[in-house]
Amino acid sequence: MCEAHMVETIRDAFPGTHFQLLHASHRKNIVEMVTEAPLDERVLRTAIYATGYKAGTYTVTEVKPGFWARLFRKRN
Repeated sequence: MCEAHMVETIRDAFPGTHFQLLHASHRKNIVEMVTEAPLDERVLRTAIYATGYKAGTYTVTEVKPGFWARLFRKRN
């Protein structure tokens, strides 16, 4: 349940944000997120702290679309 709680907390902290990936793993002690725009780290840490958990290392990696993303992108 803590994984689902963490995912819900993050979604609630960033209303209107489209998460391409939002996954929490208690076993790995990690939350992975992929969004189109960067998230405010302060808002993220505050939301996590409010649940009673601690936020550890925060890493941002820019992901550029690869071959498959270009092949299957939506077209108007």
